[in-house]
Amino acid sequence: MLVLLNHPEALATVRADRAPVPALIAEVLRYDSPIQAVFRQTTEAGELDGGKLPADATVLVLLGSANRDEQKFPDPDCFAVARNPPDHVGFGYGILYCLGAPFARLEGRLALEALLFACPAFTRVREYVPRIATYLVRGPQTLPLRFAA
Repeated sequence: MLVLLNHPEALATVRADRAPVPALIAEVLRYDSPIQAVFRQTTEAGELDGGKLPADATVLVLLGSANRDEQKFPDPDCFAVARNPPDHVGFGYGILYCLGAPFARLEGRLALEALLFACPAFTRVREYVPRIATYLVRGPQTLPLRFAA
């Protein structure tokens, strides 16, 4: 919701047509990933981009950064409702892909559709929205909204 409030043109696009809601969810997960980083353990020694990684090393994987990779996503710092990136890593990747991803997408779609299509028009109560204070998880602490009467 915060991304939409920060991009009023995207909010207007989605309010005019429900069809892009699934694409919107994928793009929000890419653009403003709620999980920014995860720790992983190497199982064997290897090399990554010219650097050596020993076996049993703890590695910090920056998912938020991967979702902004300009080689994978054209104009990655631009929020585009219709982008629908199928290969974002907002839910992880491979054997570490989130088992709850389909449920999370469904929850997101239902919540967005309820707010956008079943509730009266709304605005944010204040311009500044405090963020969760951690480098692993990203998102607003609260997002107070004011609904039209």
